[in-house]
Amino acid sequence: MGPFVLPLCLAAVQAAEPPRLVVLLSVDQLRPDQLERLAPALAGGLARFAREGAVFRAATLDYAATETGPGHATFGTGCLPRTHGVTGNDVWLGAEARPAYCVEERGAQLVTSRGVVATKPEHGRGPAHLRAPSLAERVQAAFPTARSAAISGKDRSAIGMAGRAGQAVLWWDRGDGGFVTSTAYAAALPAWVDDWNRGWVARCSGWRWEPLRDAGLELLGSAPDERPGEAVFGPFGRTFPYQLHTVDDPADRDQLARLAALVYASARIDELVAEVGLAALDALDLGGDDVPDVLALSFSATDTVGHPNGPFSREVTDVILRLDRDLGQLFARLDERVGAGRWVAALTADHGVLPLPEHLVDGFVGARRVGAGELRATRTHVRDAVAARFGDPFELRFDAEGIALDLARARAAGIDLAALRRAACDAALASIGAGSWLGGAYTLDELATPELHLSTDPWRPLFVNAFDSERSLDVVFRNAPWTLIGNATGTSHGSCYPYDREVPLLFLGAGITPGVRSDRAGSHDVVPTLLALLGLPPTPPLDGRDLFRAD
Repeated sequence: MGPFVLPLCLAAVQAAEPPRLVVLLSVDQLRPDQLERLAPALAGGLARFAREGAVFRAATLDYAATETGPGHATFGTGCLPRTHGVTGNDVWLGAEARPAYCVEERGAQLVTSRGVVATKPEHGRGPAHLRAPSLAERVQAAFPTARSAAISGKDRSAIGMAGRAGQAVLWWDRGDGGFVTSTAYAAALPAWVDDWNRGWVARCSGWRWEPLRDAGLELLGSAPDERPGEAVFGPFGRTFPYQLHTVDDPADRDQLARLAALVYASARIDELVAEVGLAALDALDLGGDDVPDVLALSFSATDTVGHPNGPFSREVTDVILRLDRDLGQLFARLDERVGAGRWVAALTADHGVLPLPEHLVDGFVGARRVGAGELRATRTHVRDAVAARFGDPFELRFDAEGIALDLARARAAGIDLAALRRAACDAALASIGAGSWLGGAYTLDELATPELHLSTDPWRPLFVNAFDSERSLDVVFRNAPWTLIGNATGTSHGSCYPYDREVPLLFLGAGITPGVRSDRAGSHDVVPTLLALLGLPPTPPLDGRDLFRAD
């Protein structure tokens, strides 16, 4: 019996004392089957989850926007995108007729070890677009002396988990290296972060990435080290070993930028997040008293490495084995510093991923890559049909996600906006044929109409759960299953299909009884479950439920 196949257990037990520390762990782009296939090779923190924790084997995301921004906001708030407002990595601001990065905060500036750095308005970072409170915010509201930290390789991951709370909300600076924050959180980096940043170049310059384990990986489902469909990792080819650049002049900003970008794209970024997480534990004295604190860590390498190499690659396999080791070290430190039985951890992913199409075709799945020409053909068809009816295509944006229309110009021309959206959607649907990249389309109006949610279309509810009337496109596209759009190599995610929505969901620690469960669950259930373990009320807004509450 493997470590991720345990006897069924349906309940949590009340901890003798409430947890002093809640640990949120997100593993970007981690598929649950990765944990099962690699179980014989796991001996650290991931193995401990299986051995001592609760495993929700059938966990899925209940929305279509399977991207990093919505995934971390959902995990951090216990709400679906329809409630927390982060409907994609980019949101469409209808009132301003422009796209915005999901953690754009105009007026906020970057805070680095060099001080506050002036940035363009669209490059400001913060939680301005987040409409629901995070777990850290709820804990701080209940316990004003509570402390929290959120750390990731990605800004949207750290901010999505932290919300508006945190003594340290940190992400990796791909421009200069080191961890940074925003004036939305602090006017200066904490001294302990500055201390850590001073040593990152020495720890990363010339770092050689070799696999922790090489023998027997094919028996665990890992693919050959080089195969069709993989992309090239920077200047280093597609096979192990990889070696990061050596910085011979720490004052050379170009050298730092090259190294920082490669750190972000390699397994090294997760090791650094784990290091800074341990530093935060000590510097902020997280879990050091009976007031509960929150530590949120998001590990990005499964995504940054997974996009070019695919989930079953040797590279992603090694990332997961390293994560298992690092989580084992983290949990051992928590036992020592906070106390065994006085902390609780929850682990999930922000989304899944489509395996390399070439890998799927070898397994007789009809996956394929879709080039820009197919999108242009659909766009031309839609523009011609709308212009023929209304005299103008009224298009502002057209891509694989959908269509944004020039509503101000249409309104000035006296055009009925719902009719315009319907015409554009119908034209897109009429373009579907054999082998089409497009699987379906929905207008803003139909996603906003509750009675249509009972449609026989099984995918529509997922798009409804990712819909916001102020931040969604006028026409939203659903790609056909097993299609990868715009990637000549590597892979991606973002669809409504199970391969992008299935995620691991694991609990470990105070109040948790080990066992495997197969009931319905999702990452939006984590916050309500942890609130119950902390003895806090599940006050709105929340879309999830306490997974251990007796029905």
